[in-house]
Amino acid sequence: MKIIGQTNSLPVIEEVPVTRLYKDKAQEDPRMDPVIVEHLLTIVVDGKPCTTLTCSPELLIPLVVGHLYAQGRIPDIDWIDSIELSEDCKTVSVTLAAGKSLLPVPALNDWDGVEPIKPKAFDKVKIFAQAKGLYDNADWFFQTGAAHSSSLSIHGEVKNRIADVSRHNTIDKLIGQALMDGMDLTNAALFTSGRIPLDMLSKVVRCGIPIVCSRSAPTTAALALAKQFGITLIGFVREGRMNVY
Repeated sequence: MKIIGQTNSLPVIEEVPVTRLYKDKAQEDPRMDPVIVEHLLTIVVDGKPCTTLTCSPELLIPLVVGHLYAQGRIPDIDWIDSIELSEDCKTVSVTLAAGKSLLPVPALNDWDGVEPIKPKAFDKVKIFAQAKGLYDNADWFFQTGAAHSSSLSIHGEVKNRIADVSRHNTIDKLIGQALMDGMDLTNAALFTSGRIPLDMLSKVVRCGIPIVCSRSAPTTAALALAKQFGITLIGFVREGRMNVY
């Protein structure tokens, strides 16, 4: 896969004027306050618009690679011949390899051809450490209150931590970067700050990640899918405890 042109990002946080009011005080407090940037990114594949995402404007090429792969639009990163980010960071243009075209978007209950995932043992000490590392590095959230974050470890070693205005994008960016770096996702553990619904876990199934963890909770549909494919799902990893489903 050839990456063409620049891979710069835009500011992810902007200062805006606000007036802070207080319940028990009469005064008004004008100040500047940090607000997370929500950016529109259009994906163009072989010259045709594919979709537009809302995202934090950094790691945009990994976002597109991970999105196409985790959505089931491409089965392998080798299907991408080249990828280019526009100078204004508003468009990512993808050229597929000769003879390839995007696969249809599969339904959330369409798992034809998707293999069960081989379960992997986990070390709870490393899971707690991954949770702590994600929380301790959640700078965008602490500044704005409006960011999600996720991290990916291989054999218990954290490889990347990524934040975004969308929790789905954090997963896509991690997956895209892992694919670009040649990582084996069958040995990965994914940790996310947000809840785990069906559409998010479906990304994990298509990527073969065997362990998924969260500070928050899964849904019943996500639990059913995890059971169907052999994924270890762990929730409420905080305050020295975790639920293994």
